[in-house]
Amino acid sequence: HDQPFTRALERGGPPVAIRDPSELAPEIPIDGEVIGAILRARAGALLVAHPALGVAIPRARSPIICPEVSATVMLRWCEPALAIGAASVGAMFLILAPTIKQHLELLSRLAVAIHDRELSAAVQARRPGDQLIADVRRWELAVEGAAR
Repeated sequence: HDQPFTRALERGGPPVAIRDPSELAPEIPIDGEVIGAILRARAGALLVAHPALGVAIPRARSPIICPEVSATVMLRWCEPALAIGAASVGAMFLILAPTIKQHLELLSRLAVAIHDRELSAAVQARRPGDQLIADVRRWELAVEGAAR
């Protein structure tokens, strides 16, 4: 099975705690200084908060396009909680994609995934990376099976 979301999440590395979105800059394989400044200044414009779920995800209109990398989804725990507008979130997803199309495909899967009760609980419980990947893999296989 082709599991683009699971593979992209694996490429993002294990979830770790960050204090500020700009801490992701060194992990992004393009100009880290520029990306760090953008994330510091515009995290609220790049991310949309889902306060009931306690997560922030990228906006569709604010992709980070890196043509030289494989599609990647990063999950990071926010300590302290990240303020996005009036909302406070404990987890942040960031998508790096080589094309806008891939960004939108991964964002679509992410938007559905975070509304899955089990996956949402796994994120809120801050499960370790390997357990979270296994949960995502099960979810993605179930979605692919239902689509057939």
